[in-house]
Amino acid sequence: SLISGTVTQSQAIRQGISDEKGALMNEKISAFVPASQSSCQAILGKLIEVELKQSCCDGGGTSPCLLNTGYYLTQIKVSDAKGGGAVAKRSPEAQATYTKVKQALATKNFKMAAGLLEALRGKAQLDVQGQFQLGAVYREMDKCSQAVTILEPLHQRFEKKDYWTDTETPVRRGTFLYARCLSVLSRASESTLVLQGFLVERQKFRKEIKESLAHRDFGYIKTSKSWAKYKVAAEKALGAPNDSEDDGSETSGVFGE
Repeated sequence: SLISGTVTQSQAIRQGISDEKGALMNEKISAFVPASQSSCQAILGKLIEVELKQSCCDGGGTSPCLLNTGYYLTQIKVSDAKGGGAVAKRSPEAQATYTKVKQALATKNFKMAAGLLEALRGKAQLDVQGQFQLGAVYREMDKCSQAVTILEPLHQRFEKKDYWTDTETPVRRGTFLYARCLSVLSRASESTLVLQGFLVERQKFRKEIKESLAHRDFGYIKTSKSWAKYKVAAEKALGAPNDSEDDGSETSGVFGE
């Protein structure tokens, strides 16, 4: 069977081109699925986890090639979710609460927003975007000790690459916020360990790496040995010394939609 779809999560590398994972991320590809493993009806519109192998140049040549590339999918696991992500599974009641949260954030009523989000959390209806929002609200309220508890699961997702395209932003920004709050709490070694996770894919996470060198929240740990070591690695990853274009503050767009 020939299927087409968008790659929403990837551990693949372009062998011989780059050692960084995430090849084909967000790209739409067509691939062959052995008919004996799954039918079209079984996978139509669903998320599938697969092993991907590349076939080059009409069956000849050596991988990777640039032209006439084909893909074979094996080890197929079909998910019941149909593009599940940040808001896909919200109940009408939960969605109404998220709307109130958005209104509260628009007026910077962080206390109300925190209360609404905590209510969702108590009902196990706090999704990935909601976790990030609640963590950001607690940071705005200068309650980093509470924020780290909320944000730690996002960091765990980040480490395991347990996210899809529509949840990548709150996961990566939530992880960065987690590092910021650990710094504010003077937990230097933990904060820099989180930041080092961005260095693994320096091109993909260039924004976070550059921002870390300028953000004022990391001023709490800049005299530590772990920060000094991270700073050297971060500047090397960026290819140039830190040029501090801004103060790293996040006053707009931090909470997302």
